[in-house]
Amino acid sequence: MLTLKGTHGTTRSRIKKINIEGFKLSGGLVGKGIYFWSDGPYAHDLAVAWWEFNCSRNSYKVDEDITCTVILAFFLIEDHEFLDLEQKVIKDELASIAKKRNLNIYDKRGASSVRALFIDRLEKRLSVKFKVIETSVTLPGKKFSNFYPLMLIGSPHCYIVLDTNCIQIEKISYIVD
Repeated sequence: MLTLKGTHGTTRSRIKKINIEGFKLSGGLVGKGIYFWSDGPYAHDLAVAWWEFNCSRNSYKVDEDITCTVILAFFLIEDHEFLDLEQKVIKDELASIAKKRNLNIYDKRGASSVRALFIDRLEKRLSVKFKVIETSVTLPGKKFSNFYPLMLIGSPHCYIVLDTNCIQIEKISYIVD
């Protein structure tokens, strides 16, 4: 068994909904899933920065209570249900596909579709359904980039949880200014 841990930034209103209905898969930079920042020294700060970024985009306009809320959760899965897209062999394979398709840095939609196709084919080839995928992502907003040592540790990692049944909430923190 593999236990992973991560943080998720959202609003108090959405936590209430999660407590009643559970997590719902939604789209993101890498594909459909629930995104959690990989546990580490910056995980909590990244979750708060993600909430701030969404506030700046007016993403929470329908939420009754937009108080910043950070979920700390863990995911208990079998080893074979985890895919680390940061492995060199996988990065090289994705790079080969990107080069053949002439993808560039600005082609987010193309990169997302290539990644989804790659994962789908890998699942079929291995006869497995991944429940959690790890990948690196861009920083959430420019404000946070002033505090994150990108040149030292590289882009932050997140877990994309594809099976909500493996999410176990450990702690919920409300961030009040």
